[in-house]
Amino acid sequence: MQFLVQLQRDLPSYFFCESCSVLHPCDYIGPPGPAFQPTERLRGHLENNELPSLWRSVDVHPMHSLYDFNITHLQLAMKRHYYGPAHGISTESLSYSEVRFFEERSITTLLSVEARACFSDSLCLRIQNWALVKTASSDQFVSGIGFIWICTHLSIRDANISQFVRSKLDAYHNGRESHTTSPIFKCRMCGIDYQLQIRSCGDEGPALVITKWLDLGVGMAPTTGDEWKRHLGSSPLPETGALCADSAGNVLLLFDSKAGPSLDSLTRQNESYLVGRRFMEEMDWWDQKTWILQGGKRLPSDYPRPPAPAPDCASKLKESTDAIKDLTAQIAVLSRTVEERTQAIQHLALGRIP
Repeated sequence: MQFLVQLQRDLPSYFFCESCSVLHPCDYIGPPGPAFQPTERLRGHLENNELPSLWRSVDVHPMHSLYDFNITHLQLAMKRHYYGPAHGISTESLSYSEVRFFEERSITTLLSVEARACFSDSLCLRIQNWALVKTASSDQFVSGIGFIWICTHLSIRDANISQFVRSKLDAYHNGRESHTTSPIFKCRMCGIDYQLQIRSCGDEGPALVITKWLDLGVGMAPTTGDEWKRHLGSSPLPETGALCADSAGNVLLLFDSKAGPSLDSLTRQNESYLVGRRFMEEMDWWDQKTWILQGGKRLPSDYPRPPAPAPDCASKLKESTDAIKDLTAQIAVLSRTVEERTQAIQHLALGRIP
């Protein structure tokens, strides 16, 4: 194995796969976003779920995100960091923005991801999640976004977190605060730094903004290490540690040690997508409820999108049945009206008979 690990340094187009201890072509790995996927892929690994992803860290929508960051993306980004631009993939190719609009539920959610290869030889991510819910009730807002995860150990359903969000929403609705930001917190299990914010989106109402910073580690075999693996756990964290501020902020500082857009500029950019639903113009429509911006670039106008989903026969049948019921009820009302008028005419006619 060590021979292959060293050999990949001399083979820019290949990388060492820890899952099967084989050198694979880099071209077999597509970006974590849904567009520009290669025809030849590591199908065996994908089908057997041998490439676990950071899905919980990007879980902001009522359904799973299209963004699928797995260990190969970490390895290829760090391969370029160590060996130069002829190797691996750029951190820019890992950047991604996604909006999902659920009009029937009055919920709009946004995900944005940035990656930086930092000076400590770690790949760090800054992930920002937005949840916009049109309701005047803090309780309904919080219950409506229970699907959001901060990391694999913490979610909005945790009592301390939901209570914090609810209190800040109450302050917003009572006019005491239009923007409020929490301190930096840390998950004691995976070390993720995160911050909560209630932010006004004008006529769109308040939004919950969660910004988090992840340290994924060195990302190179044979020392991929615990930094990556600890983000994949599935054990919920005891609620007593949900809002832990001890040693918080280290990953944030590590991410900011590499030059790039500030948190304020990122937040303003994401807010601009949501206000007035400008994401429909400034991002690429992908499917029925999803708009994306992959790698910081717009897709070509002729890039193929997924086919429209087949009509839901069950829902169509229900709609038709409901329409028939409504029509039947209207006919019944009309029949009663005709019957009543007929009887009235008969009574009038009988009254005229000598």
